[in-house]
Amino acid sequence: MAGRKVEVLEGELGQLKTDFEEKISDFQNQFSSIHEKMDGRFAALEDLMKKMIDDKQKPASSETIGGHGRGENPNPSGGRENPEVEVLEGDDGMPPLEPLSREELSRGYDRREAEYVGRREEFYRRGAGFERIQRRGADFEGERADFNRRGADFERIQRRCVDFEGRREEIHHRGAEFEGIQRRDMQKFHGWLLSITLIAEIQAASELS
Repeated sequence: MAGRKVEVLEGELGQLKTDFEEKISDFQNQFSSIHEKMDGRFAALEDLMKKMIDDKQKPASSETIGGHGRGENPNPSGGRENPEVEVLEGDDGMPPLEPLSREELSRGYDRREAEYVGRREEFYRRGAGFERIQRRGADFEGERADFNRRGADFERIQRRCVDFEGRREEIHHRGAEFEGIQRRDMQKFHGWLLSITLIAEIQAASELS
């Protein structure tokens, strides 16, 4: 009965191990995919921030180069110069982007930097969670090994109990045989004693007659 319970527990433990390994494998695949995506996004964010920092650090005078010193109008759009506005020219024949103020650029830079830091922290948190799961898996393997050792010890105890039961039955059997021998010997002894008594009585009767 106990051996059957051990087999059932071993089967359940094997199924739990299989399910756990499948979950770990799925999580590793998801983690690798997320890691690759986050690396790509981090690289894109770093490039974007570098460009924004370069644009932010350009001197204001560079925005009006080309119109001064040649008798040209430095502000051909209407004569009202706005030093807070920066026009971003397009690349590779693309149309120019909407004009952005330096304050908007600064806010966008700060916001993107905060998003980058937040995503990086989230990435680290997920990595720490994955490490915790790995440690739990190692603990589970250790507990499973301990369970297997205890199961082996229990099986050895069961075998000893079976051996003990067999020896006890053998002792009882030999005891019964010994009691049978004793009874037979006692019966023989009583028969022999009765015979001697009868012979003695017959001899006494013959002497009296």
